[in-house]
Amino acid sequence: MHFLTAFADQAVLLPLAVSVVLGFAASGWRRGAVGWGAAVAGTLTAMLVLKLSFIACGHLLPLSSLRSPSGHTAGAAVVYGSLLAMWIRFRTGTAIWTLPSALIFMSVIGVTRLALGAHSVVEVVVGGAVGLLGALIAVMLAGPPPERFRFRTIAFSMLIVILIFHGFRLPAEIEIRRLAFTMWPFTVCR
Repeated sequence: MHFLTAFADQAVLLPLAVSVVLGFAASGWRRGAVGWGAAVAGTLTAMLVLKLSFIACGHLLPLSSLRSPSGHTAGAAVVYGSLLAMWIRFRTGTAIWTLPSALIFMSVIGVTRLALGAHSVVEVVVGGAVGLLGALIAVMLAGPPPERFRFRTIAFSMLIVILIFHGFRLPAEIEIRRLAFTMWPFTVCR
């Protein structure tokens, strides 16, 4: 489970997202670079705000099992799910596979987070919902890839990034918890 969940750690997803944006831009797909990059950044930012909010103020809500929505689950859905959907769109001409593509990655990583005891079911579902929405937005904003676009080049760069960074962990959750208890406006809940 640790091996699988590590694919969605911020230590992998952040450099992966940067390499994909740079790859899209270098390949001439500027709309893809800007749209996909904005959707991924927006999704990860939304997750940060949700985590800060629920860590600081979650005790005030009736859902006691929702303390820190799963960023791994959201990240997997938006990054891997949208990329798979974009590849399918490139091959078939239809974006109908966006939700199923994101759902696959959301489910796999969500199960690992549950099995490792890192999150509750509610936290995985909330993270997954944010990631699914992010994947839909990413595919919509990116639009169809240019006809001469080469997904193989992007896939190769993704493989290199994953091989380099898989297994590393960013202590993001520790820093997010610290910020939730020390940063205004989240301190209002204490």
